[in-house]
Amino acid sequence: MQAERRYDLDWLRVAGVFLVVIFHTMMIFILEPWAAVYIKDMEYVYGFNPISSFIHIFHMPLMFIIAGMSVKFSLQRRTAKKFLKERFFKLFLPAVFGCLILNPVMTYVYQISLGEKKTFAKHLLGYFTKNPGDLSGIEGGFTPAHFWFLIFLFIFSCIGLPFFLKGKQKTVLFLAKPYCLLLFSVPIALASLTNILDDKNPIPYFLEFVMGYYLMCDDSFREALKRDKWGYAIIGILCACINIGFGDFFGNEILEKFIFALVTQISALSIVFALVGAGDSFWNKNCKLLQYLSGACFPVYIIHMLVNTVVGFFVVRLPIPAMIKFILILVLTVLLSLAVYECIRYGKKRIMIKEKILCTK
Repeated sequence: MQAERRYDLDWLRVAGVFLVVIFHTMMIFILEPWAAVYIKDMEYVYGFNPISSFIHIFHMPLMFIIAGMSVKFSLQRRTAKKFLKERFFKLFLPAVFGCLILNPVMTYVYQISLGEKKTFAKHLLGYFTKNPGDLSGIEGGFTPAHFWFLIFLFIFSCIGLPFFLKGKQKTVLFLAKPYCLLLFSVPIALASLTNILDDKNPIPYFLEFVMGYYLMCDDSFREALKRDKWGYAIIGILCACINIGFGDFFGNEILEKFIFALVTQISALSIVFALVGAGDSFWNKNCKLLQYLSGACFPVYIIHMLVNTVVGFFVVRLPIPAMIKFILILVLTVLLSLAVYECIRYGKKRIMIKEKILCTK
């Protein structure tokens, strides 16, 4: 039996994609070495640091949990074979296209911004041969950039599928009691201590992805998230303040690292739970705007980083205040990314029209 569509999850997915555009635009004006984007302004906007740090705490957990929740709906409409086929064409192939076609252009623009004078052909050769193992792309070598998210989702879907299909899903219903879902933060915090790929550690993200799936296995979890949403919001914001304001006070001892990781995960999960609960309570409604944005958000995610880099390359050189630059880069990135989506839609319509004409002949 097919479950009702959760429009609130569509709204959250759209919000998550456009939030990543805001985040990457902020990174242009944060000059710390860890703020890795491919264009930098000369002026440091210090106010963006705590805002981007707050977004960073919960943004990717939100994306992975929403993706896991969506798997439940997808498997209700597809066989395992069709599910993997859909994942391959929707996630893996776009990631390959982005890594091989879009990212070389993006890193080339970055190299030009540093004063490099070389042809694109020479840069392309270095993109596939320079600094193997360094996936940042900062030196002009290969990088997955933001496509790491799609690659992870494809791998997670393949690994998790046998567990998702293993008969009737058993759920531990005591977790639906007030705030008991935060117990998930303990194994995720422990997993984050493995320190694989820094902030792109696949183990905690896989756990969040699987958790998203199992949250859809029983309506008691849905009701718990709606019931406890405001409490989760308070807990999440308080723990985020501890993370951002007092993170430097935690040392490198294993216990201190675990406590910091636990506070971080409690903050991330609490904010995500609050957003999902609030979404189900207030935003579970369809409209034409949602239909448009739902179709646009995936193409926007794919193209936005390249557009953001090209637009930033020109805008950061303008003699205007940094905040004006930020707004200009953000607005142009969104508008141009949507313009690319419109071109894709137009192309698809033309192909469909031609196919119908051929079929009638």
